[in-house]
Amino acid sequence: MKDPRILSTSLSRAAFSSACVTFLLAGAALATPVVLDDFEAGEGHFASAPNGSGTSAGFTVASSAIVQSTTVSFMGTGSQSITIDDDPAVLAADGTAWRLRNLSGAGTIANNTAITVTPDTYVGYYLMTTTPNLQAGITIDDSSTATERAVFLPIIPDGQWHVYQWQLSDAAMWENFNAGNGAIDGASITIDAIYFNAVNMSFDQNAQFFVDNVSFDVSGPLADAVPEPSISVASLLGGLAFMCRRKRQ
Repeated sequence: MKDPRILSTSLSRAAFSSACVTFLLAGAALATPVVLDDFEAGEGHFASAPNGSGTSAGFTVASSAIVQSTTVSFMGTGSQSITIDDDPAVLAADGTAWRLRNLSGAGTIANNTAITVTPDTYVGYYLMTTTPNLQAGITIDDSSTATERAVFLPIIPDGQWHVYQWQLSDAAMWENFNAGNGAIDGASITIDAIYFNAVNMSFDQNAQFFVDNVSFDVSGPLADAVPEPSISVASLLGGLAFMCRRKRQ
């Protein structure tokens, strides 16, 4: 009769191997957000001037700027720095103090990256500011002739990076912008622009904010913070893979 200690060891090894395979397969299935623009080597798709879109209004163009920053970033070393000099004598057409439609690919669909629409696809970006009374938005081309705009989200003015994102399949998050129907109903989309408002009209609403990692994820929301390297999923998977190899040996 086989020694029960050997049988127990064999079962333990089999169970461990099974756990390794299950965990590693689960890790391989984890989707990774796709970063469209990280502003590390320039401004990427977002190279238009502040007045690149006729929708932008309510600020002094000569003293406003959209430039790459190499000193402030969410990840890496680069971000996009946006400075707006409010013109208090001019309001945007919708009654906001100013609005900025920061075009992607100069607003041309062919210049932008196609994003597959799934029930779980989110699009968004990371932003940091200390300027109050700002809103974050995004506009999406979901056909060759229709553009939808996301509902605006209040920007947190605490000097920390936060993600602002929208689920493509959530009808409550979208409204018609140009010849659209207020819903994302194409099989794939492109980002038309990232869009910002200043909502306080009682004073000169100047602003500076930083944008980084314009991204999408087809499997769920973008993370609001970057995991510490010591507890990241990649590290856990790498460690377990090493343990599995050692165990097999």
